[in-house]
Amino acid sequence: MNVLLYTSTASHLTSQILARLKLFLRSHYDIILVDSNALRTEPWSSSTRLLIMPDGDCIAYRQSMRSPVIKKIQEYVAGGGNYVGIGAGAMYATKGTFEEEGISDENASEFGAEVGREEKGLAFLDGEFKLWENKSNKKEEEEQSRDGKIVLELNKEVLGKYYPNMPHEIIINNEETMNPTTPPNRGYFHLKDSRKVIVLARYKRTAHPAIIYSSIGQGTVILLGINILTPSYCDSMTSPSDTSSISHLLCSLFKLQSLNVSPTESHVPRLSPLFLTSFRSSLTERLLRNIKPITSDNGMLKMTNNTFRLVKDLAESGELLRRYDRGELDIMEDGEIPVLVYHDDPPGMETTKTFDIGAFFEWLRKERQKEELGRRREMEFGSSILFGDSITSTQTILDNNFSLIQHLPTGFVVTATTQIRGRGRGRNSWISPPGCLQFSLVLRHPVNIYLTSVVFVQYLLGLAVVEGIRDKEGYENIPLKLKWPNDIYAEVSTRDGTSKEYVKIGGILVNSHFVRDEFLLIAGCGVNTNNVAPTTAINQIIASYNALHNTELSGFTQEGLLAVILTKFELFYLEFVNNKRGFGAFLDLYYKRWLHSDQIVTVESLNKRARIVGITTDFGFLKAVVVDENANDTHEIITLQPDGNSFDMMKGMITRKVN
Repeated sequence: MNVLLYTSTASHLTSQILARLKLFLRSHYDIILVDSNALRTEPWSSSTRLLIMPDGDCIAYRQSMRSPVIKKIQEYVAGGGNYVGIGAGAMYATKGTFEEEGISDENASEFGAEVGREEKGLAFLDGEFKLWENKSNKKEEEEQSRDGKIVLELNKEVLGKYYPNMPHEIIINNEETMNPTTPPNRGYFHLKDSRKVIVLARYKRTAHPAIIYSSIGQGTVILLGINILTPSYCDSMTSPSDTSSISHLLCSLFKLQSLNVSPTESHVPRLSPLFLTSFRSSLTERLLRNIKPITSDNGMLKMTNNTFRLVKDLAESGELLRRYDRGELDIMEDGEIPVLVYHDDPPGMETTKTFDIGAFFEWLRKERQKEELGRRREMEFGSSILFGDSITSTQTILDNNFSLIQHLPTGFVVTATTQIRGRGRGRNSWISPPGCLQFSLVLRHPVNIYLTSVVFVQYLLGLAVVEGIRDKEGYENIPLKLKWPNDIYAEVSTRDGTSKEYVKIGGILVNSHFVRDEFLLIAGCGVNTNNVAPTTAINQIIASYNALHNTELSGFTQEGLLAVILTKFELFYLEFVNNKRGFGAFLDLYYKRWLHSDQIVTVESLNKRARIVGITTDFGFLKAVVVDENANDTHEIITLQPDGNSFDMMKGMITRKVN
């Protein structure tokens, strides 16, 4: 599930607010930045646990938040979603949204905000958010902060359930909250109907509501008149278990909306050194020869986005690792990233800590032997590997350094235990704490095979994930499926155990570059192996299967699962490039594993319903037959494109068709 943070104005605070949210929520939720266009066009509601509308420019809110966005947010909350509004985001949620800014329908045009009365905001609560900065309320601000402090009295009856040692009040340094370029929108709530509202905190000196809560339909709304997520409030906050009152208050607010809060996660992990090694020493030597033209005499590779330093001496590597473990070495994304080269034997677990490269190579040898790939040397997916305990993203470390990937062989793999900025399609990102397998692989795909065949690589990799697991003896009925075009899903029981549902456990992302006579592809994959948060894990599914069927199937290690997927992917890719049918040879298996056979979807752009009948063999688009009101097929065939911004296959909604 996702937590969405709206970003439009006050962007200088976005990264800082995002960092604070990650302290509490990153182990359970994917935190994604969205703008008004994303809220309007993307199918975000079904996968979102919380929408946060932070402080910003009030007029910009009015300009960007038009009726379609308002309606989607209202429906999201009424259907069980959670909303947090801060400052302008709180003002936007009340019925008296813009009068407080002196913006009426008559004079809105001079601000470039030509919208009607129906577009004045979300109108969750019948009342107004009164700004201190307005002249009429200036005395309020002076009273609240006459000594440079703002005192909040907390509702112990409500918040005490989540904050057992909650003090009666907390003190905030007012002067530190001010920004000279973008003053915050701070104020209090004037409620016309307080029966449906719970006041969680009041300003002590005036007793005006500062933080309020309300149930809206099946969802909840929390509005804050003062921004306790900005850095000035949180400088002392280092973890969700911090003793600071504001830290506990934030935890309580999230828990009040039934969110899972990380009990011990304290910080975004430090970037770590990288380890470069191969299944055979000759492969490492070949790799070093390939990158020699872009390597300086002192072992530096200055790429477009990163600078890597090759460390070939084992003694120097050992000293570097000891300095890192003692906290004496900070590795910065825009600085020098050490790459420790192991020519002969891979580093052991005492060195890599979280991933056993030697065990991975042994798994790879067994899987290749099983698939009769042992005698083939031209590909060998995973035979050379770059591993980091904590990196930005396996995908971006390749995709953002084009001059590097031009010298890398097909099958070269980057993997990591933790990604701090994983990448997915469009705005999506894949949370990757320990327990999630994430890797990216280089493919040098000849253009003379078939120009459009590149689009099917993502389908092949997804199929390799599912088939690699289900093809093992005893695992044939593990309920893993493919969601077009690039997601891995699993069938699980609902919380009440009365029915089944599908949940996402992984995703595929393929980036491409074209150079001379080939495509340079970076095929990325993220699969939750053994971490029950933020989503279901493969080993959890296997354990449930064992309990239901009285079997004793083993779970996967990260090393074993990576070997299984890479071996199956290599087998599929070799067949794909060598047969004359392209992806046509895989269609039967693909349809067997996907979720969409005969699925009825609504095509919004046509205002029609259609039944999915397959995918095209040229570009991998969906093929569908338009159906009538009785779900009977007509003779009209339409083709639907994969577009992460315009469809939600699990909800049966597609908003764009191929022109």
